[in-house]
Amino acid sequence: KPMDKLELYKTVVPLFRYLNDYHCDVDIPSDILVFPFTLYVIDNDIYVSFSLIDDVPVKSKILKIDDVSSKEIIKEFEQYLYIKNNADIKERFLSRYLTYIPTFRNKKSVEIEFEYNGVKKKIKIDAITRKEALKKVQEDKKIPRTLYDFERKGNIGILRISTFKLEGRLFADFKEFL
Repeated sequence: KPMDKLELYKTVVPLFRYLNDYHCDVDIPSDILVFPFTLYVIDNDIYVSFSLIDDVPVKSKILKIDDVSSKEIIKEFEQYLYIKNNADIKERFLSRYLTYIPTFRNKKSVEIEFEYNGVKKKIKIDAITRKEALKKVQEDKKIPRTLYDFERKGNIGILRISTFKLEGRLFADFKEFL
């Protein structure tokens, strides 16, 4: 049966994981829909760690997505993971997949139920493309423009590094900055 890139991914990757084949992988297609926020799994609960919309604040606990509990969602997406025994690494990789739920479910919008400061809410969220999300992040004035920043407060220097994945020219620039 002919498949698009996502169908191939959803079919083949669980098979690789089942066979414990860490040498084979398929990239998630780049033209995917994502949430306008980033999710993170901590102790089998799903939280918002970054948000491009005010309706769903950072630190919100996701209870359900389209009436599917967060526990069931986590279980569903575990099939795409290489690592199942190391909880920290498992949660980090699982978190990446959860952002792609609109793509995996082939939906342009989903209903989420979340809790923030003891108040539960249910709202409809429109998915955006990964490209749109990156553009919004770049346009957001609250987000630093550089991957590193230095500030001095009296005799104390504060170095903020937003990533340790500095390669090529980025590494050379960072080295020069230091």
